[in-house]
Amino acid sequence: MACIVNAPSSVDTIYGRSVSRAEPKLEELPFLPPVIDRLAVAAADLRRFLARVHFAHETVPDLMAGALYHPTDVFELAKARYERVWMPLLATEIPSGARLAAPLDVQWVHHLHRLDPDAYRADCERGFGRLIDPADPFLVAGDGVPAEDPVAEASARVAWSAIAPGWPFDLGDALRDFRQRGRLFPDGCKVSFDSSSCDMVGSAARQGGFLYQVLPAHYSDATFIRHACERYAMLV
Repeated sequence: MACIVNAPSSVDTIYGRSVSRAEPKLEELPFLPPVIDRLAVAAADLRRFLARVHFAHETVPDLMAGALYHPTDVFELAKARYERVWMPLLATEIPSGARLAAPLDVQWVHHLHRLDPDAYRADCERGFGRLIDPADPFLVAGDGVPAEDPVAEASARVAWSAIAPGWPFDLGDALRDFRQRGRLFPDGCKVSFDSSSCDMVGSAARQGGFLYQVLPAHYSDATFIRHACERYAMLV
């Protein structure tokens, strides 16, 4: 089932009203300016990441539109790649400051898992005895689009091959291999992680609707995002 996404009209346009927005005073905010800056960057990165997931069918061969929102074979594969390769990889000793660009489908499942923080913490502590840092949560590769950080992509490919040489890194190659094997996974992973505390499929379906809410162009405007972060700080 595909999810058709068209940008909704703003509330102001729908009701034909003009809204005056008061500027928050920075000295009144509970967060320091650097924290606001990081929130703004993360918000912009999240929106780009969600759009990349939604439109992955345009760059990944044989991937149906909306397949990562539903219990399809590609979602089954993504979950297995996350549990059997990526999480054990992150649990190893990664050099401090190293950046890793995960395969798009794997980063997507990791994102879904972390949307349920209680389940994520419980699964991490059961599997590894500690909480696993997602490192770069919106940095992706392997979907037919150049990675934003080629060094992070190269580092991820090397680490991936070292821990799971029989598992293709790129989503298109992995999906083709999975189907050719009759939906059987490759051998070679000694450690497997269990994410069963989280309803991944339900979370994926909800995220498809969330992208619709943040698709309008003003959500990519740096000033708009900055003001939104300041208003969030006021709410806190």
